[in-house]
Amino acid sequence: MSGKPSMLAAYENEGLQGPGKADGERLMRRLGLLLLGAGLIIFIANLLWESELRPGGPGLTVIGLLMLYWARIGRISWAVHLMCWGLLLIGWSGALMGTGLYNISWIALPIATMVGGCMLGRRMTLALMLATVAAVLSVYGLHQQGQEFGSNAPPQVVAGLLILAALVAGLIGRTTAKTVRRQMRRLGESQAELERAQSLAHVGSWTMEVGSGQARWSDEYYRIFGIAVGTSVSYPDFMAKVHPDDRNLIDAGWVAAARGDSSYEVSYRILVGAEVKWLRSITEFAFDSQGKLQTLSGSLQDITQIKRSEEVQRESQERFRKLFEDTHQPIVLYDSDSRCVAANQASLAMFRFDSIEEIRGRKPTELSPIWQADGRKTSDKLAELQDAVIKHGSFETEWLHCRADGESFPTRVLTTGIRMGEQDLLHSIITDTTEQKRALEQIEFLAYHDPLTGLPNRTLGQDRLQQALGVAERDGSSLGVLYLDLDNFKHFNDVYGHAMGDRLLKSVAARVASSLRAEDTLCRLSGDEFMVVLLDLDAIEQLQLVCQRILARIAEPLEVEGIKPLLSFSIGGAIYPQHGRDIGSLMRHADLALYEAKKAGRGTSRIFKPQMNESLRHYLQTCDDLRLALEREEFELHYQPQVALHNSEVIGVEALLRWNHPQRGLLQPGTFIGVAEESGLIAPIGRWVLQDACRQGAAWHRAGWSQLRMAVNLSAVQFRHGQLGPELLETLAESGFDPKRLELELTESTLLHSDSAILATVAQWQAKGIELSIDDFGTGYSSLSYLKRLNVDKLKIDRSFIANLREDEQDRTIVRAIIQIAQSMGIKTIAEGIEDPLVVEQLRAMGCDKVQGFWYSKPLPAGQFEQWFKHYTARAA
Repeated sequence: MSGKPSMLAAYENEGLQGPGKADGERLMRRLGLLLLGAGLIIFIANLLWESELRPGGPGLTVIGLLMLYWARIGRISWAVHLMCWGLLLIGWSGALMGTGLYNISWIALPIATMVGGCMLGRRMTLALMLATVAAVLSVYGLHQQGQEFGSNAPPQVVAGLLILAALVAGLIGRTTAKTVRRQMRRLGESQAELERAQSLAHVGSWTMEVGSGQARWSDEYYRIFGIAVGTSVSYPDFMAKVHPDDRNLIDAGWVAAARGDSSYEVSYRILVGAEVKWLRSITEFAFDSQGKLQTLSGSLQDITQIKRSEEVQRESQERFRKLFEDTHQPIVLYDSDSRCVAANQASLAMFRFDSIEEIRGRKPTELSPIWQADGRKTSDKLAELQDAVIKHGSFETEWLHCRADGESFPTRVLTTGIRMGEQDLLHSIITDTTEQKRALEQIEFLAYHDPLTGLPNRTLGQDRLQQALGVAERDGSSLGVLYLDLDNFKHFNDVYGHAMGDRLLKSVAARVASSLRAEDTLCRLSGDEFMVVLLDLDAIEQLQLVCQRILARIAEPLEVEGIKPLLSFSIGGAIYPQHGRDIGSLMRHADLALYEAKKAGRGTSRIFKPQMNESLRHYLQTCDDLRLALEREEFELHYQPQVALHNSEVIGVEALLRWNHPQRGLLQPGTFIGVAEESGLIAPIGRWVLQDACRQGAAWHRAGWSQLRMAVNLSAVQFRHGQLGPELLETLAESGFDPKRLELELTESTLLHSDSAILATVAQWQAKGIELSIDDFGTGYSSLSYLKRLNVDKLKIDRSFIANLREDEQDRTIVRAIIQIAQSMGIKTIAEGIEDPLVVEQLRAMGCDKVQGFWYSKPLPAGQFEQWFKHYTARAA
């Protein structure tokens, strides 16, 4: 055998099975009989050749043995038992010294008898003692009759004593054999228990004598190798079981033995049929005094499951490592001391480190400013985070980090406690929220400010007016409200374009702001309409002075990119408390005064007077006409298509209300919706709109146009109407229109007044599959806080941001931010007011989902829309 010591060569062809238990019992029994028989024969022979026999020793022997037997069977106490032993030893010693019995056999006889009495059972002890007493008395009797002992002993006496010694030896041998069998049985039971334990632990044991090549395997050893227990296996058979790639590891064990090592440990594979098993073997080498290897012994454990678990763990760790490295999401691992132990490339790029060594070993406190954005100390917040992870397993929080150059930036961190190998780690997924924060801040700003001028929008303006009214009522002071309308702005827009019009509005806003005090509020209500809230006014005359100052300032020459327009304002005002004690009255009266100023001509101002009844009469007349319009069915719906940008398919329409007034012609909703809301007529008008839209939608679906969704506008007053929820569900049921194809557009005021009842109504609709859309998003008619409260499905980007999208970078930034925020919240976007194909491409590149506008079609009556839709579909095909 190559590589093994020559003294083990014979082992290759020897079987690996040792002697059985039966052989061991027979051997022990024969050995016991041989030793006992030989001892008695030698004793008798020496006795026969003794030339002088003294009486003291034999007598004490007989008495002592009798007393010992009584002690053995429990007839006397242990104290007497010990005394008997003492008397026997003392008496015997005295006899030796006093009477002169010096033969070594007489000295050994009582000692052997005592030992045998302790080892044997009662019966065998009695037999042994009787035989010994008989032998001693016989010899002593013969001696008393004058028989000489020694070389002249008669042959018949010698023969008789030899026969007696043989009988005694046989009795002793039989007893010894029983004892050996009992011990072997116990040994077998222990061996069986060992085999069971090895089977449970999948551990086998083995021994081998080098000289003979005899080896013994435990039963579990056989089972591990898939061999029947007790089978004789040669060394080549054993090596054939070993995996070819691992046989050199077995050979290395022989080399270790030849080198004189005390042990050898190795893990290797074996082949059991088609199965591959992993084994761990520990071998102990025993050497003689000359350093020659005598025996080998060892244990063998089946570690296949352990290896498989390790392989699964390695594969899992490799998948984790690949995911860790390849993901674009920054990930950092911290140890139990909160020190960085690993960071992927995305995190290095985020922190602007060049290598892992720059971040390894750093704590989160070293990658962050001292104070967090929420005002807490970083170290304290880190301790809270760690406690939360221990308690809950993971924790997510806002965190302010620092880049390598010291620049701080906001992040959101999801930290989870994980176990890798023997180490507990903190797994932190970090999201840089810088852009998201900017977008959120911009959206929040847009919710309360006009994006063009930066002034407060209608929402914030009304809020400040409401607060000012509360202060004035509490302090007993006055305040004024001005409505400003830029004269002829529409003509300027038509001549010079929207971009120039926007620049003009920004310049005008700056001039008006310069005419006011710091505590006053200027806000932009709509295109060319502004509102001013003036605090602490003493009289109407002060309000008039402010109007004159604004008119004078706006009349000063102004140049916009080489153009010098003639500017003027029409201003209407009202004062608290003379003209109203609530926000609605003040704004309405200021608006009536503005109406009077516009009628009076450009560049004038009017303060509300009760005599301004014409506007009021107009308002009342409009209310009457609206009531009659419902009765006379003067309302009609026009439909404007909505197109999906990813495939240019028409996927829906928006239902737009028109009033076919008998005297004033076809009216847009902007001319009468405000009156309808204020008068309460919006509820029946809105109910009619929903009924007609659902009826038409159901008809188109029956005609095969099931892809068309129906978008319907809801006003704030209509939404607050308590019966809207049940009425809508009833309308859907009566028309047969699928609620999953209905989309409701909400306005700013709807969101501002959303309470628990409104949210409950919304939830009821959404449960039916109805989608919700925010109309005119970004103009002050929406707020991020409401997007969180309401499960909004779509944002409609206002046309004011779309009209100049090609030329105005700020508009592009705003639109892009709205789309990004919507995408981050899982909300679809639709842009209205599309009139340019290049704008369509820009929106598609930004990720906008849908568009609508005159580029595709103006709002059309149902019949005309059907013709347009058929033509559009045929052309697209």
